[in-house]
Amino acid sequence: MNKHVKPFLQGSVIMACLFSATHVHADLNRVMALINDPSQAPEIRRCQGKANCNAFVAISKEWQVIPKGDPLRYFIYSNDMQGLIHEGQGKNLKNQRLREIDELPFYLFDQSAENPNDYWLYLKGLVVLQYIERTQPDFK
Repeated sequence: MNKHVKPFLQGSVIMACLFSATHVHADLNRVMALINDPSQAPEIRRCQGKANCNAFVAISKEWQVIPKGDPLRYFIYSNDMQGLIHEGQGKNLKNQRLREIDELPFYLFDQSAENPNDYWLYLKGLVVLQYIERTQPDFK
């Protein structure tokens, strides 16, 4: 029996690794879909039913769309909002749609942050929005 259990367990571990790797993968198409239609984002209690806020939280979880080596990733890794602002990139979104998505989360997760995780969530979301604005010039 032991010779049948070992291959089964190994196969299960491999399947679990493959599933988790595909489940965690960040997707630029998903981010763009959330920006274009925030109502498809899962509802977050703290967002009080506001679709743009829900979309912002979902977008912040997709921060890995930013390629390794991109300078914006530094601000996420170091949790450095002040550095982001100092570099002139802070809340400097030019696209109206992105500013609308950022509006309520700024107050909920930055100005009224309940804990450091709120602050980090806001930083990740803001950095992803900046990345989208910089890399998707045709985005309206």
